[in-house]
Amino acid sequence: MNVVRNLVIATIAAVVLTALLIAIFLGEAERMHRATLAQKGDSIARGAMLYDSYCSGCHGKRGEGLAGIYPPLNTDALWEGREDIAFYGTLHDYIALNISAGHPKQNMPSWSDDYGGPLRNDQVEDLVQFVMNWQGPQPPGVRPGEEIVASPTPAPEATAESAAGAAGPGDPERGQSLFAEKCASCHNADAQGGTLGPSLVRPELAAEDDDFFRETIINGRPGTAMPPWDGVLSAQDVEDIIAWLRTIQ
Repeated sequence: MNVVRNLVIATIAAVVLTALLIAIFLGEAERMHRATLAQKGDSIARGAMLYDSYCSGCHGKRGEGLAGIYPPLNTDALWEGREDIAFYGTLHDYIALNISAGHPKQNMPSWSDDYGGPLRNDQVEDLVQFVMNWQGPQPPGVRPGEEIVASPTPAPEATAESAAGAAGPGDPERGQSLFAEKCASCHNADAQGGTLGPSLVRPELAAEDDDFFRETIINGRPGTAMPPWDGVLSAQDVEDIIAWLRTIQ
């Protein structure tokens, strides 16, 4: 009888212990899952701040891009661009590569400090997580990139003379706001230069005429991180930015 009783007690104890271990395991798995989600959420939040500082000026606040100039990021079509560079890795690695090393067929500079850019690898990863948060199923109306279509024919290249003729006198106050929104991520808000863009208040630049600045803003500077802003900034926008720059040079 004692043997049978002991076997019953041992069996019950084993069942209870097994159930307890399963509960602990499931609880730990759930805790780890929540911790992973929280960590990813923190990364996305940091990426959102970095995106606003470094990327939104070209790709838009919501990743909508600008038709025919800067591609939308809030769209599944982003993944299709891998064929342009014969990339066959994961979506994560494709986005990371474009942010880190830039894109050879677009005006996308290198952002990783491994390639001379201003961002650490962990910051690049935060940006990747933020952009990837746009990929996959989305509620209706969340993908503004799908509404953007490229112009059927490219517009003729703008010139400094045509831009000046299409605008009125520059408004320095408005120009400062535009500079802060579109240019400060590279040149800093005071135009003293940043990790990507040079100082715009240097004496040699102050000596240049307004046409030099118009040409640079409109058509960019080939071979540098300065993209063309034609089609993004209006002729009046350009004049306003130049007017503000003149007040600080």
